[in-house]
Order: sequence, then structure tokens, then C-alpha cells
Amino acid sequence: MRRVHVLSFGILCSSLLLMGFGCKKQTPLLQQLKQQAAQQAEEERHKPQDPLPSLTDLVNQIHQESRQHPIQAQNPELQNVEDALKNLYAAKSYRAHNVTKTSQGDITTSIEFNRTDQSLHETIQAPNGMISEALYVNHTVYLRASSSTWENQSLQANSDAAQSIIQAYQSLATDPTPAIINAATKFIDASTDSSGCHLVRLFAYGSEKVQIDACLKNGWLTFITIHASDGDRTTTYQDFNQSILLYAPKN
Repeated sequence: MRRVHVLSFGILCSSLLLMGFGCKKQTPLLQQLKQQAAQQAEEERHKPQDPLPSLTDLVNQIHQESRQHPIQAQNPELQNVEDALKNLYAAKSYRAHNVTKTSQGDITTSIEFNRTDQSLHETIQAPNGMISEALYVNHTVYLRASSSTWENQSLQANSDAAQSIIQAYQSLATDPTPAIINAATKFIDASTDSSGCHLVRLFAYGSEKVQIDACLKNGWLTFITIHASDGDRTTTYQDFNQSILLYAPKN
């Protein structure tokens, strides 16, 4: 049960990072996962497990603040980043790879996302080498750790793991633009390298001030790096609108 808690929270956290939101920064990420698992296990011993909070309120709040404080005199480079984020949001499918730096080592997350089929495959490798996977397909959640077989979490009543994976999909299916480009966003500079990467650097403000580096190519977001106080997070994107078919496991 503890492993499932850690896995599910880690997948939700990684998905939030991929779309520009952040997890709590008071402690290193791995310690957060352990504390979350311990807290949830303690709650289960005393009362039924409450469903994890939805991202809806957070996203609605961001959209509301963006409407109340529209961007004045939009910088052309920020507009380019906004357009690329809108393209990401409109993409029917893509693959992404995230590397999050922590004091314990790198956490790597690979994602296959299909908006049309409402499916998601996410693989997380912890600094200790442990690999965990989540699959959301046909409105059903499957999990497995290392070489273990897939477990159908949707068959378990009030499964917090299932709720976490569904919220992870919802976070990736949500427009990330207001979380990054809003009235508080500040442009730093921009340059283009020999590979054609147009790198735009900016300051974004959420729970903390962070520098964000966004590489744009032909209107698409190639990679984005968030320089947060608890470690850098770099996400690369590829295979936009390509055929990414995900199926329920047979075992």
C-alpha cells in the first residue's frame, strides 16, 4: 500500500511539473513522497480514504486571475511562448521526457499522451533505480512497479492511486498557458542557436519566482526548463500529433 501511495503521488507531481505547476518545495521531492505516503497510511487507519483534491479549483483560479489581470502590451517573445503552449494544449498526442533534479539524484519521467483517446502511459524512474509505471486507458487505471504485473486500480474501491492517475491525465489535458504566461510574467531575453532552437527566458510567478527557459522550433515547444529552488526540471517534447496507441495490458 505504501508503495502505491508513493507511486501515485509521484505520477501526479510529475504531471503537474510537466504542465508548469509545482509541487510543495519545503522539502526535497523524495522526502515529500515518503511523507505523503506516511500521512495517507495514517489517515487510512483512522478514517476512510478521502479522494485526492481535484485540480479543477486550482486551474479555475489561475484562469480567473488571468482574466482579472490581462497582460498589457504583450512582449512579442512572450507571445511566441504563449502560442507554443497553446499548440501543446491543442496537440492530439505527444511524447514527453522530464528530468527533475533533487538532492537524492535525478527523477526521470517519460510520458505518452493521447488526448483523442483520453489515454496516458507514464514511467517514473527514481534515483535508486526503481521503475514504476502507470497506464490510463479506456477510463481504467493500471499500475505496476519494477517487473511486477499490472494491477487494475479501478477495481479497488476508493483507490487513491486511481484518482491520482486520472488527475494526472486531467492536468496534462489542461491548458498550461495561464500558469506560465500571465500578467506577472517578465521577459528576460531571447536568442537562436545553430540548431534552430529559439530560446526564450522569462520569470514566472506562482508559489515562488522561477526562471523558465523555453526552446521553440516552428511554433512548437521543444523543451522547457523550470529553474526552481528545489531543483531544475527539464521537459522535452516530441512526436506531436503522431500515432500513439495505448492498450489495456493483457495480464
